[in-house]
This record gives sequence, structure tokens and C-alpha cells, in this order.
Amino acid sequence: MGLESTKRRVTMADVAAAVGVSREAVGIAFRGKSGISDETRRRIFEVADHLGYRPNTAAQTLRRASTKLIGVVFSPEHLADLDIIQWMHGTAKDSGFTVVTTTATKQHPELAAIDELAGYSCEAIVLIAPVANPADIERAALGIPIVVVGRDFSVSGFDTVRSQGAEGIARLVKHLAELGHKEIVYLHGPQMFEAKPRLEGYRAGMRSSGLTQRIINMLDGYTETAGAKVAQSLLNSHGSLPTALVCSNDQAAHGAMQELRRLGILVPNEVSITGYDNIRSSQLSFIDLTTAHQDPLALAEAVIRTAVTRISDSPKHPIESLIDSPVLVRGSTARPRML
Repeated sequence: MGLESTKRRVTMADVAAAVGVSREAVGIAFRGKSGISDETRRRIFEVADHLGYRPNTAAQTLRRASTKLIGVVFSPEHLADLDIIQWMHGTAKDSGFTVVTTTATKQHPELAAIDELAGYSCEAIVLIAPVANPADIERAALGIPIVVVGRDFSVSGFDTVRSQGAEGIARLVKHLAELGHKEIVYLHGPQMFEAKPRLEGYRAGMRSSGLTQRIINMLDGYTETAGAKVAQSLLNSHGSLPTALVCSNDQAAHGAMQELRRLGILVPNEVSITGYDNIRSSQLSFIDLTTAHQDPLALAEAVIRTAVTRISDSPKHPIESLIDSPVLVRGSTARPRML
């Protein structure tokens, strides 16, 4: 076919174009899966060798039936992701697998991260809080099983693992209402992977307690900076401060707490604050945040169990795992002021 070698890195697309097949077919060949003819597989390997294509860093694994690799894509900005990942390695090792991680950033978008892990011949890819739409994810994965953490993508056919966000936030609202709070404001992170169920939890908790809802959107994400900006805006509004803030995650709660303290507002004496996730810093004595516990070990175990089941058994229907999120009461909540 007059194939020419090239100095630039040869991609899966180059091999597919040279053979006259799809990228998915090339991926199937190198993962040792069924779905293409032996002749097509042989031709793909022949062309790949000629072009110098190497889909992963260990050439000796290219044609193994099983690489025993599970890929994970996460955002380094989300501290809760790191807590989950640290437990995945040991859990995967117990099942005979190795975890390979890569980050999703502005410079290295999510779909590029998926493509990278596909190049390592991962047998399943775990996406923690993905932002891409399901159709794009499916195309990028080239037939590799996907496990989604933190978003309900089961209707798209993906296996999902997530904490019970609605229940956790509703329990926090109930905790504050039982303390006597009536002005409970929710700091909503609409860009958050689990924004909808957590918002529904706040609404349900407020309805159940017979209280008036007040929701403030954090338009700059759901980090410490976003929480601090909302806290400052509440003070600048010239209205009375609410007696309690329910934040959609711990990082926003940390930011709101530190900004209020910087401006002379006592927590919890004047304003109670809650979060969601129970990241490690929430347990520090100077933060001591009341929060809903998103159990990273339970999530990691469910993720690896789901991935291994999908790799080994290929069940017909999506697997969905829900992990409980109990409330941990600490020093950031108390009875409301002037009660």
C-alpha cells in the first residue's frame, strides 16, 4: 500500500486509516477482544509494526489477552477524588489488577485522557465526575467498559457508582432544623457532578421541615474560592445573615467558613456551616466541619468490584451501586443565635 513511516508519533487513527478500518477495530485488535476477523487482526498488527505504532509503554503486553489494567480519569482540583483513588490501588491489587491514573485538566481534556488510557490497553476505564457527554465518552473509549463515579449515567448504559447525595444533604438540613435553625441557605454548585441530587436533597429537607428555601448559585465552580465569594456576598447584601449555610461540598464550606471568620463572623456562634464529602481537611481541629460522609473506601471497593465484574462477566444491564452518606456532627454547627 506504499506505507511511509513518519517521525511524528503514530496514532491509532493512522493505523485505522492505513488498514481501512475504524479506530474501534484497531482497539479491539490490541486488546485481544473478539469482534474482528483473524485476517483483519493480522493486517492491523502488520501495519502497526510497519508504522511503529505502540499503544502503551510496555510493548510485550500489546497482544496479551488481558493486561489486568484499570484506568482512572480524575480532576486534581477535586480533593474528594484523591481520597477515593488512594483506596483503589489496594482494592484492585486484591483482585489481581493494577490501577493506572491520568488527570483531566484544561491542558489535557477528559476525552484525551480516555484516549491515553485506551492506548495502555486498559480493560476498563473509571471516570470520576466526568463532564463530557455520554456519546462522546463512548466514542473515545473504543468499546472499553466505562465505570462512572459520582454521576448517574446508567440511562446511557454505563455502570455507575455514587454516594446518596440527596439523602446526605437532606439529613444535614434535618440536623440543622432540629437544632432550631429556620434560615438555612444552600450554596449550590451547578457545575458539580452531583449537583442535581444534592439540590433535591436540600429542597426535600426544607419541605419536610416546613422551611422556606433559599438557594445561592456558586457561579465560579465549587472550590474554596467559590464558597468564600458567596459568604462575602451575603455580608455585602445589607440583609440579615442566615443562621446556617448548607454547602454542596466540603471545599466550598471551607471557603465560606474562612471568609466569615476573616470578616469577624463567628462559626458556629453566629452562623452554622455544613459540607458534604468529609475530605481529610474537614477533620482538622480548626475546621471541624459537620458534613455528610462520602466513604472513599466503600466507593473504591464498589468501583473495582463493578469494573472486574464488567470485565469478567459482561452483564447485560448497567450495574448501579449507591453508597450511604451518614452525617458526621462536629463543631461547625450549633443552636442558632438569639434563640
